[in-house]
Amino acid sequence: DSSGTLEYKEFRKAVTDFKLDLEEVDIQSIFSSFDANGDGVLDLVEFNDMILGQLEGQRLQAVQ
Repeated sequence: DSSGTLEYKEFRKAVTDFKLDLEEVDIQSIFSSFDANGDGVLDLVEFNDMILGQLEGQRLQAVQ
């Protein structure tokens, strides 16, 4: 929705649009894992932290 955050319903839609065969409980679990601060939305920092992990050394320099 161009808000800069990802709500659960948007995350779920992406999972289904990409035809990932996941149960609802699994989608909720993944979303909760990404939502580090538990506010019910994913911001870019939370998403990147989960996808990229802790960046160090050359990996960090490549992203910057």
